[in-house]
Amino acid sequence: MRAFLALLAWEVHDGRLEVHAFSFLTTHFHLLLRSVRGELSDAMMRVEYRYVKRFNRLRDRDGSLFRSRFRSRIVDSDEYWFNVVRYIDANAVEARLCTRPAEYEFGSARMYSGERSAPWLERSAIELTVRRAKRAARFQAADYERVFGVALDPEERWVVERRIETGGPNSDGTERGNELLHAAPAHVLRWLQSRAALADGGRVGLTLVAPAQVQRALRAESRREPDWTFSRGRRHMSAWPAVEAGLLRELCGLTLQEIADATGSSRSGAWVRCTAHADGLATDPAYEQRVERVVRALGEAGCAAWSGKP
Repeated sequence: MRAFLALLAWEVHDGRLEVHAFSFLTTHFHLLLRSVRGELSDAMMRVEYRYVKRFNRLRDRDGSLFRSRFRSRIVDSDEYWFNVVRYIDANAVEARLCTRPAEYEFGSARMYSGERSAPWLERSAIELTVRRAKRAARFQAADYERVFGVALDPEERWVVERRIETGGPNSDGTERGNELLHAAPAHVLRWLQSRAALADGGRVGLTLVAPAQVQRALRAESRREPDWTFSRGRRHMSAWPAVEAGLLRELCGLTLQEIADATGSSRSGAWVRCTAHADGLATDPAYEQRVERVVRALGEAGCAAWSGKP
């Protein structure tokens, strides 16, 4: 692990990377970094190649060591950035290597929480966040754990892990994820309409919130009119399942099978509900209004959680 950190430090020294947070475990690593000159792939290729060469030489082996190419995901908002730092810090705790992130030797939390740090660690952004949260003129190591040491709840962890697995919210180059969710509901509604009009069997939406958050907002809104229906041609159908399926697809990035599993329906039933959602957004003003209320509730809940954490 020290060898890997030393190789990473060389890339920082050469001006290719800024490392803001990290955690190195025995089976994998997480980095929060900025690619200074747009050379992320080259820099990480050098780090991994030199590490594998050293590892193989010391153990008299050859061949590849890493299972696959590293994954890189864009961090697109302050709220998500804050959660990514907490996620990285919590890795060693989740692996039962320590009880607090500050105790783990090969994680940046120890450097921010203690007196000793690495000269190659770019501390300015995290220290500024801590100072603002504590309204302090100077960064105090003890404040780091008070700000970033709050454990991720299951919904926050789900969003971070989902983005690592499937890609960032703007992986298709369309929107900046959390900024979209916290925009005016009318803007989000127009975006949902455009996305729903492009619906097909394979495409999924963005990963902005966890499914439980959507379902919780829907339960609150459905109390206003639990038997609400809307028309699709000559048919009348319950509207809430369509809203649920549509938002699980567009705001959680679930596949049709995942929607079916989350809602207790079949894959074909999930597809019918998603297409009904698209029709409702395109043709029914009452449907639009209900969806807008749910989106507003999701955005307000996210803002409240973000402002309350520090």
